Amino acid sequence: MSETVTLARHGQVAVITIDNPPVNALSHAVRKGISDCLAEAAGDDGIKAVIIYCAGRTFIAGADIREFGKPPQGPSLREVLAQLDAFRKPTVAAIHGTALGGGLETALPAPSAFRRSGFACCGITFEEGRTMSNGHASLTFPCPPFALKR
Repeated sequence: MSETVTLARHGQVAVITIDNPPVNALSHAVRKGISDCLAEAAGDDGIKAVIIYCAGRTFIAGADIREFGKPPQGPSLREVLAQLDAFRKPTVAAIHGTALGGGLETALPAPSAFRRSGFACCGITFEEGRTMSNGHASLTFPCPPFALKR
């Protein structure tokens, strides 16, 4: 775990809290923290479920632009998403504010995602061929007519 991502136990529920102001961007520290917390929760038989929660005004609002153009550091978002997808305990993403790009991808493997309070906006960028590609993860969706293409 890191100071940016922590795991707290509340009975049989683990709350993974991401606190990376101002927008909880998916920096190396956040990706590694999520990965470490998931590994800890997976290995603890006393934890029966996990909630992924973000402090501050927003859920994960995409990649950390301070890392653009720099050599990638693992774990990659793809590796974290694979870990989430293979996670065997019930997982809930508590979305609030915005869940953009890799933030929305982080919430997708959780069987349940809910709006914590107030307004929540989810978004993804679409590229040619109707493929969304964020954080090196790719999923194919039909392109809705309201989607903005770059």
